[in-house]
Amino acid sequence: MPNLVPLATQPDLFIPDISFLRPKALRDLSATNWFSLSKLPRHTPIAHSLSDTTTVTVTNATGRGIATIYDHDILIFIVSAYVAAINSGRPTSPTMLFTGYELDRFLRPFSKSRPDRLFYERVWASLQRLHTTHVHVRLPTSESQFYWLPHITRTRRRISPDERTGYVVALDPALYAMATNVQNSLTLDHGYFSLTSPLARFVYLWARKSIGYRPTVEWSESVDRIYSKSASLEHPRKFLARLRRTVADARIPGYELSLTYGRNHALQLTARRAPLKLPASHQ
Repeated sequence: MPNLVPLATQPDLFIPDISFLRPKALRDLSATNWFSLSKLPRHTPIAHSLSDTTTVTVTNATGRGIATIYDHDILIFIVSAYVAAINSGRPTSPTMLFTGYELDRFLRPFSKSRPDRLFYERVWASLQRLHTTHVHVRLPTSESQFYWLPHITRTRRRISPDERTGYVVALDPALYAMATNVQNSLTLDHGYFSLTSPLARFVYLWARKSIGYRPTVEWSESVDRIYSKSASLEHPRKFLARLRRTVADARIPGYELSLTYGRNHALQLTARRAPLKLPASHQ
C-alpha cells in the first residue's frame, strides 16, 4: 500500500507556475482508457490486453473505487506543470506542492469566481483515489507496478498569503520519468475540461492520440474495439447508444466524428480534424 502520511524526508518541492501551463496528457494514457468512466465508484478491475504479451490491470483494493477520468485532470495538471518547467529550463522534482486555487485556475482559466470548500474536498477525494489506485503493467520481458501518486499530503504550508490549503504529492519514479520527457506528452484543447460526459472525454483523448493535429488524416476503428479500449462496464448496446449521442452532439473540441459501416458490415467510429473556424472578419 502507498503512504497516506507525509514523506519522512522531503526532497526539494517543485512548485508549478500556472501562468505558463498548457494542458498536456501522457500519450500512453490516451488511446486506451486507464480510468473509470463511471460516476459511481468502480470496483471492477480495468484489464487491457494491448498485445499478446502486454497487459495492463488497474485496481483499487481500498473501497474508494478506481481513479476516474475526472481524477485524471489532476495528472494532466501535474504533467502540464512539468512540461512547462522543462521547456523554460526550470528544475523539477518528483514531489510537487500546489494549491486548490492553482488547480482551479488551470481548469477554469477564465472564471472570475474562487473555488468553494466543496471543490477542495473533491480535490482531496480525487487525490485519495489516485493515491490508492494500483496499476500493473506486464511487458514481454518485464513487469512493473505502481500507484499514480504513492504519497499525498494535505498541508497548510503555502506560497501566497491568500491561499492556505495546499497539497503535496509525489509521483512514482517511472511516472515522473514519463512526465518529464516532453516527447511523451500531448497538448490538449482546453475545451476538454468542459466535457461533462466521461465517454466524450475518452473519445477526445482517443482522437487526439490517433490523429493529432493533421488536417488531412482520419482514423477509424470498429465500435467493438472502441468499447474494449474504453473499459466501459455498460452493456454494449447502452454503450453504442451513448456513443451515438456523443457523435450527434458534435462537442468534441477540434474533431468531427461519424459512425459508418465498414468492411464486413462492422460499425466503426471515424474521427477527423474539424475545419479551422476563422473569425467573421476574416471570412
